[in-house]
Amino acid sequence: MSAWVRDAKKRKYAVPMVNVSDIEFLRAVLDIAFEEKSPVIVGIASPYFEACDQNLLECYIYYSMKRARTPYAIHLDHGRTVQQIVRAIKLGFTSVMIDASYLPFEKNVEMTRKIVQLAHPFNVSVEGELGRIRGEEFGLSTQSSDYEELTDPEKAREFVQATEIDILSVSVGTVHGMEYRHKVRVEVPLVKRIAEKTSIPLALHGSFKAPDEAIKQAVEAGICKVNLALHFWEPFTNGVKEALQTKEEIVPLERILESGWKNVREEIRYRMRLLGSSGKA
Repeated sequence: MSAWVRDAKKRKYAVPMVNVSDIEFLRAVLDIAFEEKSPVIVGIASPYFEACDQNLLECYIYYSMKRARTPYAIHLDHGRTVQQIVRAIKLGFTSVMIDASYLPFEKNVEMTRKIVQLAHPFNVSVEGELGRIRGEEFGLSTQSSDYEELTDPEKAREFVQATEIDILSVSVGTVHGMEYRHKVRVEVPLVKRIAEKTSIPLALHGSFKAPDEAIKQAVEAGICKVNLALHFWEPFTNGVKEALQTKEEIVPLERILESGWKNVREEIRYRMRLLGSSGKA
């Protein structure tokens, strides 16, 4: 994965990482990636990863191998333990994130470097995180959701050099989850300063409700991977509601779900075009 994310850095676009939760969602992501000629990262969030049995995870990986027609990666999002990372590598994941940002700097470096040493011999890319993003996503939070610690550019340089990670997730004002009481912002000048201090692609988490123009500016400044998850919940919900606006007493389940997935597919397409990944595969 790291090769084409580096290409995104060079050509100033961002690769979308879509957290999926079932095969239909996975199919939508891979099919729209093909239609848009876009590279894509299929994300599995760590709580879902923990809840899935091995057969289902293997099914995701096998299905992706057979269905994908553009560059793709299978990525563990927000991995928290060595055990999770090792399991993901053994299953065939091609990319992992170790989120040790809740630890003090030195411990974060130690944990992240350990994962790099485990993953790189298997050609698995590693994403680390420095700074604390407000909010809570997928039940992952170790402090108050009001807590924020923006990524320090100089510390970012030190972190990247010490860990040898492939991608750095940064805290630049975005918000994890559905924390509507917080204004979602993207501090583009900070993104640029971090990019200047580091030599690797940067990842943006918590972009739900961030203004589109701010996302585009962040990509221009150095963001090369953007995580997408809640962005698809509202379109799916609206599609289901639309399908249920009928006088029929019983609505076929397939019609209800297809109405939701149709909206999701168009939102995936929109996001790829926004990030500039369309046409880059």
